[in-house]
Amino acid sequence: MATRVVHSLAEARAALAAAKGAPLTLGSAQGAGSYAGAAWFKSLIEQAKSEFPGTPCDAVLDCGADAGAALAALRLGLKRVAFAGNDEARARLDAIARALGAALESR
Repeated sequence: MATRVVHSLAEARAALAAAKGAPLTLGSAQGAGSYAGAAWFKSLIEQAKSEFPGTPCDAVLDCGADAGAALAALRLGLKRVAFAGNDEARARLDAIARALGAALESR
């Protein structure tokens, strides 16, 4: 599955249109979970997906090393969260992600 980094709803729309029905992953910019927030990214993805229902799409929010942002993303229901923090925080977040049916990823 191809991945496109998007910074706005317009970019997400363009990526989904260009995919022409092929599966696509929409990724946030590096660290976007910290400066833009999980709620913004979730809303962007939901809006874009609703406009292109024929294109299989998932998304991953990059939270950099910000454990709080990663936890917020998981609590909001995002299923893929990238985290680059320390091993102790990673282990705790990974357990939370698995309990919520989500995945904690490296970027």
